[in-house]
Amino acid sequence: MTSLEGDSHVNSEKVIGFVAGGDNVIINDFLLGYIEGCEYGDPDARMLISYIGNFSDAAKGKEMGLSQVNQGADVIFQVAAGAGLGVLEGCKDSGVYAIGVDDDQYNLFKETDQEQADAILTSVMKSVDNCVYSCIQRHVEGTLPYGETEASDLKRGWYPLQRMKITRSWFRPISRNIWMTWRRKLSTGMLW
Repeated sequence: MTSLEGDSHVNSEKVIGFVAGGDNVIINDFLLGYIEGCEYGDPDARMLISYIGNFSDAAKGKEMGLSQVNQGADVIFQVAAGAGLGVLEGCKDSGVYAIGVDDDQYNLFKETDQEQADAILTSVMKSVDNCVYSCIQRHVEGTLPYGETEASDLKRGWYPLQRMKITRSWFRPISRNIWMTWRRKLSTGMLW
């Protein structure tokens, strides 16, 4: 990860990790976005990729996450459902950052384990509820395109941008304003 002066969670090794429950098209869509973001942020960074083989074995998830930490990873993106909870725990125990998935996983721990919550850098979320609501609404209106593959974007609200509770303080006020402007433009479709 890019070094953050004074942050004990990061190192100078430029290694990040990805731990997934399985090797399939949906999971690899998450991986592709992570790879593209990594390459954009630092083309010299190295990414470690591991597949647990299931979505329920938290002990195996923790083991794979710890293996990546031992290879220099200081941020690990877990896309592994229940097995990913082990990855999150391993990141907390090792003093590195984790990226959650599907929901704001910071909120999962903020009331019961603040140390765990603080290890979760951000979460990649999807709002299945908004997607289902949109489909039902369009069915009722007679506009749902049955039998077709449909691409979506941030404008529909199916992929909300997590509010970055931890990382917000890293941005200078001017950068924060730029980020909020981009966030608004992305979510309203102004950039598409």
